[in-house]
Amino acid sequence: MDIMVNHRKGTITLTYVKEQWKVSALDVSENEYTVTAKEYVENLTKIYNENEQDISKTAEGMRQIYSWIPSYNTLDKAFKKMLKEYRERNFLAPIEDAE
Repeated sequence: MDIMVNHRKGTITLTYVKEQWKVSALDVSENEYTVTAKEYVENLTKIYNENEQDISKTAEGMRQIYSWIPSYNTLDKAFKKMLKEYRERNFLAPIEDAE
């Protein structure tokens, strides 16, 4: 089984003209990556164990191989945002140690 990732990255350049910001350039790149699930799990397991099961270091180690993996801080922010939204909708009971 393969894992396929479509990674898009964009840069917007703003220019301040006559007291307002205007988009002066837009640069978008797109890359497709394919990795086997087996290879991904092997790399993840190896890096996780090499980093003494530290999630932050594991995420950064995986980014060295797979540029499309978000940083630990990005993952942590997204997790906390998602958790907050789910709690607000009463989908999840409070999880005290997640914050």
